Amino acid sequence: MIEPSRTPTQNAYERKFKEKMESYDPTPLIDLCEAILIDGELSTDEVYSLSEFLNATPECTLHWPGKQLATLLVEVWKDGEISLEELGQVAELLMDIHTHWHERIAEEGFEVPASLLPAAETEDTDTFELPKIDYQTTITSFTTGNYVYEIDLSAPSCTCDDWQTKRSELPKGHFGRCCKHIISLLKNVPFRGKVRHLIEAFALSGTTPHPEREWSPGTLDGNHVFVSSPAYEWSDILVQDSGNWTRYKYNIVESRWAYQKAPAQADLLLKILTDAYPQAASGKQ
Repeated sequence: MIEPSRTPTQNAYERKFKEKMESYDPTPLIDLCEAILIDGELSTDEVYSLSEFLNATPECTLHWPGKQLATLLVEVWKDGEISLEELGQVAELLMDIHTHWHERIAEEGFEVPASLLPAAETEDTDTFELPKIDYQTTITSFTTGNYVYEIDLSAPSCTCDDWQTKRSELPKGHFGRCCKHIISLLKNVPFRGKVRHLIEAFALSGTTPHPEREWSPGTLDGNHVFVSSPAYEWSDILVQDSGNWTRYKYNIVESRWAYQKAPAQADLLLKILTDAYPQAASGKQ
């Protein structure tokens, strides 16, 4: 791995792009950040790709979140290499960006139509299969409003790129079919039981479910915990604490937490994971 052709800077293009600042659309950069976060641990290759994206679109470095990313990436590339600790720093910033972005999304209120309420009363199951809801709507892009996505909750489905490329082949009702737009709508539907908490976990943590992972519930000190089946060596763990949700990642092959940062009560969380998915203990997917 070599250093990107040039590290992002924040002042070289200020004059040239001053007039574009008010119309700047961060959607492509946000989408890239989300694509990077959906897998396991951040890799050097992914940081390289992120740096090259900022180099190719320097106007991003004049606005949130590109400005914040550029500042950190300039530092981590100074010696031409990125340590595991530095990867963790970049991942933390990506999660902060992700959370802030979805807090903005959460401010977009959606009125729950009466037609959604009967399906919400469906008994919940451990499989987290979504009930069929005969309801279609459109959602305007959460950024500049330049895009309109069509959502059908009967499967569910969405016309966004994330859903079309990663989720469309999943069985109907599979929780992994939920992109961020579907989550933003379902979070206001008063489902019963565990599926409501899982939707809330993704809505409040600013994350979306990996399409190839299944989910199992647990509890820790009276709080909800959700653990995922392994995919590409990694399992996701969502932990509730005082109304907030945090996502952790565990590598089942190397038996370690992402960036070597174990959460509080890591042993108990691992027990919940391995009880639900014994293959996580054996290092097999």
